Amino acid sequence: MRKTVTATTPLEEEPPKKGRTSDSAAGMPAIISTVKHGISKMGFIRSFTNLSRVNRFGGFDCPGCAWPDPDDKRTIAEFCENGAKAVADEATRKRADPSFWSKWKVSELSEKSDQWLNEQGRLTHPMILEEGSDYYEEVSWQDAFDLIASKLSELQSPNQSIFYTSGRTSNEAAFLWQLLARRFGTNNLPDCSNMCHESSGVALTESIGIGKGTVKLDDFEKSELIIVVGGWKYKPELLKTFSSIGIDLSTTNTHEIGKVLYTDYIHLFQLSGMVLLVAMIGAIVLTFRKRDGIKRQSYFRQISRERNEGVELADPKNNEGVKIDV
Repeated sequence: MRKTVTATTPLEEEPPKKGRTSDSAAGMPAIISTVKHGISKMGFIRSFTNLSRVNRFGGFDCPGCAWPDPDDKRTIAEFCENGAKAVADEATRKRADPSFWSKWKVSELSEKSDQWLNEQGRLTHPMILEEGSDYYEEVSWQDAFDLIASKLSELQSPNQSIFYTSGRTSNEAAFLWQLLARRFGTNNLPDCSNMCHESSGVALTESIGIGKGTVKLDDFEKSELIIVVGGWKYKPELLKTFSSIGIDLSTTNTHEIGKVLYTDYIHLFQLSGMVLLVAMIGAIVLTFRKRDGIKRQSYFRQISRERNEGVELADPKNNEGVKIDV
């Protein structure tokens, strides 16, 4: 008999761990993280062969995001750290075979986090959850196809069906999937990207007439101003954990930056101030240095001059102009 199943991802009871602040978001640390993540899931050889084909001509599109790629040329590493992790998740060597499903109950799996479920690997066989059962059971491909066909045949209209898929599905698989749906007689083809971006798609359609971004990669090179807008939003349950990891919600970002500058980086801050002071003194010394052949300004003479020294009233005759001493 099936026990109570949690319909939503369970909240994490433990507060997030506060580690050492990273000094960079790219460069060698990102390369090391990419290699470590790839080898742990794909192995050394598969990591090299798969990552060398990401976003390359004759390769495959990165499943991480829809960032545009250059039209004319591609580099040897045309992906970011998150893209490499997405590829590693797709090409993982871990497998969720029938033995895994016979070990775990559905009620137990519903209490696991999304990350834990994702790390168990890829499916190897068709599985079915019978009514009232607490375990997924293996079925043959033919039985799976027959069951799907019987459920589709029971519908009064093809539009009562939804052919849902993942936005990370390959182009070839997605093309075949939409052919099946349209051959059946419906255009109900939502995916996870469509569901997540439904609100932005509606807003963009009303604003600019198209429901997706119109930016090309070439636009970044030609733009004069790029504005990046972001925001933070936490679950109410997580706000209780901030005090335990030292986050004070009553202070602003400016105050927090000041605390960091005058505590952790006080010596570097003072050293930079000394460097700027020496540079300022050096600039003043160079300004007052006397050299032959250089016409210098006399600040005191400029300040103390009278009106008759700076202004000359002339009464030129018509068509003769004014003589100016150079």
